[in-house]
Amino acid sequence: MQLQGQGAFTKRNLLVISYDNNVTKDGKTRYADVQLDARDELAAGQTNLHAVTRQDKDKDGKTRYTNGAPYSVEQFEAIKAAAGDNYVQLANRDGSPGPHVYSVQADLMPATRGSGLIINTKKEMTPGLELDDQVIERQFASVAEAKAAAEAAKAEPAVEAEAEAQVEEPSLDEPEV
Repeated sequence: MQLQGQGAFTKRNLLVISYDNNVTKDGKTRYADVQLDARDELAAGQTNLHAVTRQDKDKDGKTRYTNGAPYSVEQFEAIKAAAGDNYVQLANRDGSPGPHVYSVQADLMPATRGSGLIINTKKEMTPGLELDDQVIERQFASVAEAKAAAEAAKAEPAVEAEAEAQVEEPSLDEPEV
């Protein structure tokens, strides 16, 4: 997520995604994937809506991406309270209960542990935009659209340069006079 300009970190429409098992063994910390809601005005053109994206290597050396940020149980409960009834529980692919998605409007701040942004739970939080079970599909569609637009923009100068080169180069097939 890229946020720039005055007020960009204030009153953002956010989705907070967490599985019931995203709690540490001691029960003091819960990991949540915070995303800028694709319907937020600053989401347009964003190719990554996650507040945190970390790249790690697993034990087999394969690159894995994680988007979870640690929140204390108290912080997470404050987020849930702010969302109120504005949440959905999605199903996993196998039909079993999946993650909860909470919608809040809140301020963001730089993470103190690691990189990225986290919700400032000490500031006022309110329910965010209304949710339905298509919320994650909209997130994916928004990112895919932004990536396609970015790729098209990258390709455009190359097409223009190629067209200019064709116009400027004389043809070798022209007969001599």
